[in-house]
Amino acid sequence: MNQRTARSGVQPQNQMATISGSRKDSPLFHLLRATSGLKRFLDTSSMACLAFAILLGLALLAVCADAVLALSPTVRILLNAMLVASLCGAFAVALRTILRNRFNPSSTARLIEERLGDRDSSFINAVDFSTSSPGGQSTQLRQRVIRIADERAHRISSLDVIQLRPLYRALGIAAAACLVLFVFHLAAPRLLAMVVPRFMDPHGDHPPFTLLEFEVTILPEPVYHGKPATIEAVLSGPETVEQASVVFLDKQRRSGEPIPMFRKQDQQFSLYIDRPEQSRAFYIDTPRGRSRTMHLDVVEVPYFEDVRFTYRYPEYTHWPSRETPPQKKGLRAIVGTEITVQARSNLPLMSGKLLLKESEASESDADVKQTAVTLTPLADDPTTVSGSFRIRVNGQYSISLEAANGAESLERIEGPITAIADKLPQISIVEPAPHVIVVEDWTVPTVIEAVDDIGISKVRIYRSVNGWGPSAADLPFTTRNGNGARSVYEFNLQELGARAGDVITYYASAWDNHPGGKQFRDSETYVIQVISRQEYQQYARQQYQMEELIAEFESVREKLDELKKQREELLEELEMLRKQLENTDQPTDEMLKRLQKQEEQLQKFSKSAEQLAEQLDHRVEQMQLYELEEPYTEMLKRLSKQLKQQAQNANDVEQSLSELKQPGGANAEGRQQFQLALEKLQKEDEPFNEKETQQLDAAEQDLELFRMADNVLAAAEQLKLVIARQREVADRLAEFQNQERMTAEDQARADRLAGEQERLEQELQEVVDQLKQAAEAAQEELPEMSGDALKICEAIDEMQIGQDQKSAARNARQGSGRSAWEAAEAAAKKLEGLLSDCPNCNNSCEGMCNSLDGPLKLTKNQLKQCLDQLAQGRGIPGSGMPRPGSGNGQGQAGQGGIGQSGQAGQQAGGQGARSQWQVGQSFPGSQTPVAIIGPHAQQGMQQKSAGGRLGRNGRGSWIPLGEGNDPSEAETLTPDFRAFGSSTVGNLRAVPVGYRAAAEAYFKRLAEEK
Repeated sequence: MNQRTARSGVQPQNQMATISGSRKDSPLFHLLRATSGLKRFLDTSSMACLAFAILLGLALLAVCADAVLALSPTVRILLNAMLVASLCGAFAVALRTILRNRFNPSSTARLIEERLGDRDSSFINAVDFSTSSPGGQSTQLRQRVIRIADERAHRISSLDVIQLRPLYRALGIAAAACLVLFVFHLAAPRLLAMVVPRFMDPHGDHPPFTLLEFEVTILPEPVYHGKPATIEAVLSGPETVEQASVVFLDKQRRSGEPIPMFRKQDQQFSLYIDRPEQSRAFYIDTPRGRSRTMHLDVVEVPYFEDVRFTYRYPEYTHWPSRETPPQKKGLRAIVGTEITVQARSNLPLMSGKLLLKESEASESDADVKQTAVTLTPLADDPTTVSGSFRIRVNGQYSISLEAANGAESLERIEGPITAIADKLPQISIVEPAPHVIVVEDWTVPTVIEAVDDIGISKVRIYRSVNGWGPSAADLPFTTRNGNGARSVYEFNLQELGARAGDVITYYASAWDNHPGGKQFRDSETYVIQVISRQEYQQYARQQYQMEELIAEFESVREKLDELKKQREELLEELEMLRKQLENTDQPTDEMLKRLQKQEEQLQKFSKSAEQLAEQLDHRVEQMQLYELEEPYTEMLKRLSKQLKQQAQNANDVEQSLSELKQPGGANAEGRQQFQLALEKLQKEDEPFNEKETQQLDAAEQDLELFRMADNVLAAAEQLKLVIARQREVADRLAEFQNQERMTAEDQARADRLAGEQERLEQELQEVVDQLKQAAEAAQEELPEMSGDALKICEAIDEMQIGQDQKSAARNARQGSGRSAWEAAEAAAKKLEGLLSDCPNCNNSCEGMCNSLDGPLKLTKNQLKQCLDQLAQGRGIPGSGMPRPGSGNGQGQAGQGGIGQSGQAGQQAGGQGARSQWQVGQSFPGSQTPVAIIGPHAQQGMQQKSAGGRLGRNGRGSWIPLGEGNDPSEAETLTPDFRAFGSSTVGNLRAVPVGYRAAAEAYFKRLAEEK
């Protein structure tokens, strides 16, 4: 039996082959197959459940490791490989188990006998007999053993042989593993969802496990190319995050540098992107984990990166083109300007559109006038479009873009269009004044200025003489600042043959360079009136009186004193320098510096002396207005000659110093030359010596004597005016001498005359005070003249003339006509009784001749003529105004009246006799400012105020020499009063209306003088 068993075990591969077909379906073999299959299933299933539990445990360990450590892709790949290897091992073991448990009747029979505890080996022997050839065995025995085995197999089940407990245990382990996985998922649901994809796709973009939740918003939606965008992140979870960053990924999905986000609130962060240019992936990174990868999608639309407007102005303007960016004021240019628009975008463009809309139309109108200009891309730059249009009318413009991909710009460049019309030129005659009075045989320089918004092409002057003409002449001009023009033209009265009494009118025209030739404008009409030299002399005396002459002389003395001081300091320094140079041939550096300094001081002294000499020469050339100017100008001529010599001597010394500074120049010859020049400068000391100083002091005393005499005579003349006006008041009150009661109209006139009488009383007191003050100042030098003046002042006080004037005014206001007339008449007679005692030019000459003993000494006739000339300066040249003492005037509204002064007299209704023509006034009848031009053009002889620095005596003041001596410059006179009435004297048809009143007064004067 044992031998058979051994033999059967030796040939297991051939057992199934030797079993007959009938035996394969026997109960024994059926049991064997069922038992073998059940065992194979049991072993395989148990092993599979154990392998599943083990692999699941390993996977959970890998997940936990990655959740805690955020494993790198390499480690995760290694873990994946380990899991796959484990799985492959499990499959290998399962395959081995299956192969090991293949059906083997002998092994299965032995397993059954072992599990059932059968010791007789009936199943094994039956299998051996069934699988072996009969050979020498007994057939009956074989059949009997097989039959017994079949019978026992029929009663046995495979489940009696195979135990299922190992399978249940393996299934329990697998179920436990699944339970652990389920509980793990319930405890951390996000963990598996976040970690498993990291193992499934190690190189994929799967963030490590974190407890944070990220809510990311991208604003605006959508994000446009180049337009600002914001990434906002709201973090939630059990952990607090202090900082967060945005990490952008490149095209290869590589992370870039983290960009810190701004923390707005707890767990809220934002990142402002000024100019997004392309769509990019990004994630939010924090110290506690990062978010999933998101996308910033940038919509590619064209937008304006740069816009330029190029102005090309009309050709006739000759203006260069210019380029500007868009401005708030829009497009502003002259009509006809071509504007080229260039717009650059961030994307290649298909085209652009420039929409022009006229401002006269509104958007609600159905027929809005609009013009569309297509902007085409440049050949060398498809991101830039360009187009042109011409400005014709005011309106609006709007620019839009269309990209090559068909996207249109979301913004527009808009603004107003202002079409500026080519304006007419402006022209004016800036010199001389609109109305000038010119001495005959003189030249009147005329300066014409024109300006245009573009430029001037032609300037023309039109002239008319005494109504003949006008004649035209084109003038050359110089351009100024590109759009201005300046022309100079001279009226040479001698060449024109103009004589005293002629009237010249003229105006100018200017054309701009507009091609139409119709753009021009005319100036106002200007007037030149021609007067005689005698009339001009009277005017010049009025401008240049004793106060001006004295101020002029004082200015000369001040400049001489300043030059004297400079000369003395120079001589002292030069003498010290000469002593230092005596014993040396080579000056030291310190000496050279002193030589340079003295050379500069000498140049300064020489220049000052020459300038003063030139000013004196210019003064000497002026027309002599007074007899005393003949010795006065002779003295100035001598001073000028002496100053020129001083300047020459200073130049010689300066030249010698310059040679001393040269290398080797300080030799004996050079020092001798310097010494000779210095000695000459020291010796020739005129006009700074004692003799010249005494002469100047004597001249100053003579001028002061003239001034005192002029002041006394001026005050006496004012007194004569008051006497004449008092007579006029008394004569006008005479109409009320027989009226005890007055009508309302008469009382109104009486009240006005009472006011005149009151002002006259006050003026008389002021004149007496002035006469007394002037007489007391001249009492020592002019005893006779001042004595007569003081006697008159005392007589006025003693006669109580002021009381009579007050009584006349009071009675007139009270309606007592007769009493008012009597008091006014008494005052007039008392004053008229003093007329013969008033100082005048005739009775003042005797005493002055004895007092004048200086360089300005005159004969009696010369002195009388000089005083007369000074008195003439207080009148009006050729204007028809009354001479001092004739104070009658025409009152307002045709009623008579007497003025206290020039202005007050007008207000009261009359031109008072005390009114004097002063600098700044115009002649009667003039309607425009008047200038008088002639050979005695003393610049700076007047101040802006008409009264000058002497106040009420109206003599004006003088600005020192050297501040402007252009003889061609006019002196402007501002009208202070106007003439009333008109005259038919002269032919005025050619005189402009605005100047006819002045022309009438002018011709009236000529007729009266004839």
